[in-house]
Amino acid sequence: MTADAALKTVGSQDDHALADSFQRDGYGVLPGLLDRRTVQALRDELAAACLKPSCGTSPAPAPPDAALAEFSCLQFPHLASARFLNALLAPPLVDVLRRVLGPALKLMQSIVLLRRGGTPGMDWHQDRHYLDTGGNRLVAAWVALDDARADNGCLRALPGSHRAAMLWPHTALPDGGFRAHGFPFDEDQPVVLNVDAGTAILFDGHLLHRSALNRRKSGFRRALIGHFSVEGTPSQWDGDNQVLPLGTGGQIEIVTGAAPYAHRG
Repeated sequence: MTADAALKTVGSQDDHALADSFQRDGYGVLPGLLDRRTVQALRDELAAACLKPSCGTSPAPAPPDAALAEFSCLQFPHLASARFLNALLAPPLVDVLRRVLGPALKLMQSIVLLRRGGTPGMDWHQDRHYLDTGGNRLVAAWVALDDARADNGCLRALPGSHRAAMLWPHTALPDGGFRAHGFPFDEDQPVVLNVDAGTAILFDGHLLHRSALNRRKSGFRRALIGHFSVEGTPSQWDGDNQVLPLGTGGQIEIVTGAAPYAHRG
């Protein structure tokens, strides 16, 4: 069976079912977290942020799609934008996080990933490889800002791979990415998470997951990701975090090209 043969069209889950799915499989899905108007407002703000670096350096500002294509991610948007912060603190999402993590939550980090047509995703990995929570649990909330489908590289997951809370070795790849290896799970049998824009996928920091090549010729697969843990968890990134959350003047920080975050899916 090929990876995409296991494609899953995700339906709605109530809070209890989602929390049960999270505990059993390592992930749960919250459809309709953000409505279409909110998603479009986030896209517009993202485009405006990406246009800023070109202002004053070219005869005319680049079209939004061309500006977006220059960047791989936007780091820590929740620190610069109330709109992005509110999306990650939407009550339905917080309710589920409280069921999973308990009442005292901390938003550790946020990022927007941009995967234009023709760009690769990230190989098998665990988010706990990058974000040290000092032994506390880590939960990622991956919110689709575009419809995420098999052909544009949506997330794949290996259900149950979180249960042992084992952090598998990760090897650096020639393209600057990393790949987990040595795990006893069949990577040819993933669940392919086919979700609409506005849907949130919550997953455990130990869950093995990946994204894939965006095979479309145009457009983007954009996603807003927040990482949550319990209050008091130390906020420590690994050594490649060379980008401060905010630049002078409070502008959103944007990372270009493949370094240093292109390998993060």
